[in-house]
Amino acid sequence: MSVVGIDLGFLNCYIAVARSGGIETIANEYSDRCTPACISLGSRTRAIGNAAKSQIVTNVRNTLHGFKKLHGRSFDDPIVQTERIRLPYELQKMPNGSAGVKDKMQVDQEDGHQKCHAEHTPEEEIDHTGTKTKSTPSEKQDRLNQTTKRGKVKSIDLPIQSSLCRQLGQDLLNSYIENEGKMIMQDKLEKERNDAKNAVEEYVYDFRDKLGTVYEKFITQEDLNKLSAVLGDTENWLYEEGEDQPKQIYVDKLQELKKYGQPIQMRYVEHEERPKALTDLGRKIQLVMKVIEAYRNKDERYDHLDPAEMEKVEKYISEAMNWLNSKMNAQNKLSLTQDPVVKVSEIVAKSKELDNFCNPIIYKPKPKVEIAEDNAKGNSEHNGQMDGQSGTETKSDTTKDSSQHTKSSGEMEVD
Repeated sequence: MSVVGIDLGFLNCYIAVARSGGIETIANEYSDRCTPACISLGSRTRAIGNAAKSQIVTNVRNTLHGFKKLHGRSFDDPIVQTERIRLPYELQKMPNGSAGVKDKMQVDQEDGHQKCHAEHTPEEEIDHTGTKTKSTPSEKQDRLNQTTKRGKVKSIDLPIQSSLCRQLGQDLLNSYIENEGKMIMQDKLEKERNDAKNAVEEYVYDFRDKLGTVYEKFITQEDLNKLSAVLGDTENWLYEEGEDQPKQIYVDKLQELKKYGQPIQMRYVEHEERPKALTDLGRKIQLVMKVIEAYRNKDERYDHLDPAEMEKVEKYISEAMNWLNSKMNAQNKLSLTQDPVVKVSEIVAKSKELDNFCNPIIYKPKPKVEIAEDNAKGNSEHNGQMDGQSGTETKSDTTKDSSQHTKSSGEMEVD
């Protein structure tokens, strides 16, 4: 068995069903569980709920709402008379003494001035007790004749006038623009100040975290205790005295922290990147030494190189190897907490210097050989030898019997 409950509220109405599973509020045709307590009366239609509420502005005189407080009260009740002044629609005294609502309809006529007022009173009076009074047959026929008349629509031009009475003066407008620019600048400065403060806070948290992980091997215990105390003091300062300080104060505080942290960070970065730079320089030295060895062994790929320049290359490579070995030996003697003897930037610069000095010499291309002229010369010598052989053969043949070599004029002589 189900139970239906209806709540007729002052502003909204609800309908709920109580079943075994619980209480469910029924949704209306707009999928809304709350239905506005509104009624809108049109010339031929009536709307209730959400559809009526949407006409409160467009059809204000004929849209009824907020009438629950009138239920059960007479028209002469002081409360009804007080509310009558505030309501946009008109109230009328019903025959039984209760308060009813007068509905006014307006229909445009041909001249645009004639109006037809259709009233629910006395033709059809609606009160809030639910009772209706029927009109007489003659009045009903007159009302039907009036509603069946079709009025013509007449279009007229509406004049549009612009009023500048509320326009701001130029001086006042300029002052507003200036104030807006000042506020924009103030917001920008505030953002920069907050960014500087956040940078200090981020550096404190990030560096303190790395001191216990990646930077642990590159700082002594004494320096670790000192730097941890500095970071802790800075953190406390941020949340106390440094809560609201100018931008420059935060910038100076960050630079002060970096004086402690940059040497540690530099040792870590150098330790990570140094092996790769040393390997690259050593590989280039080995390549040049192989070229020097091939040149000494009379390799045809390098027989065109200038001996004086190769001597310079050999001397340079020897100095580079001595420099590399000395730096590596000195660095191996240091601990990770000490500053490096040679930096990665110096090793990379040495590698580039080696390329610029040695590569133009050892990779110098061979000079081009004029093969075409040599071939032409060789062909001419070969043709000369062939001509000499043929001359001796003809000479020996002429000493023989000339009658054997006599040919007719029509035959060709072929060697």
